[in-house]
Amino acid sequence: MSSPYANYGKTFFSVEYRVNGVWNNLLSQFWKTGAGNHDFQISPEAYPKPEDTKGLKADLLISVLVSNGSSFSISTPVLAYEGKGANGDEFPKIFDQLWKWLQEAAELGQFDCWAIGTRGSEVAFLIWQKDVLQWLQWKGNQPTPVFDEFTYDITKNKDWETVLLFLEFFHSHPF
Repeated sequence: MSSPYANYGKTFFSVEYRVNGVWNNLLSQFWKTGAGNHDFQISPEAYPKPEDTKGLKADLLISVLVSNGSSFSISTPVLAYEGKGANGDEFPKIFDQLWKWLQEAAELGQFDCWAIGTRGSEVAFLIWQKDVLQWLQWKGNQPTPVFDEFTYDITKNKDWETVLLFLEFFHSHPF
């Protein structure tokens, strides 16, 4: 399968808001958003604690809208995303930023979720489980935790196929 991003070029992926825009589009293709109970919401610049509007922010947060009859709230995170331009922070710093965000969000109550970090056209997939964040690599037909950073490039056709497998798996296997 050909990557739709193969011809975007390095200049396009050098700017963070463009990278995040690509991923907002990609994520919304798997997690359809809506305004009703149990619909998904993709929130930009999301804080780990809703009442705390200073400090850490995830570039994108996927959660589920939940109604208690008279008002709405959101579920615990389904997926946290942090993106950088191609010249931005290296993946260990992106990992650290996601870890800090998830750690702070977990102070409201333990949860497990998927996470994605990007740097330009490169992407790393992660899992947050039992307050531990781990890198993932696609092995066989599923994501497998690994100890070392592993990235895929959405502009390369073979990697693009794997990226789609990750996204489909994440969507089909919520926590």
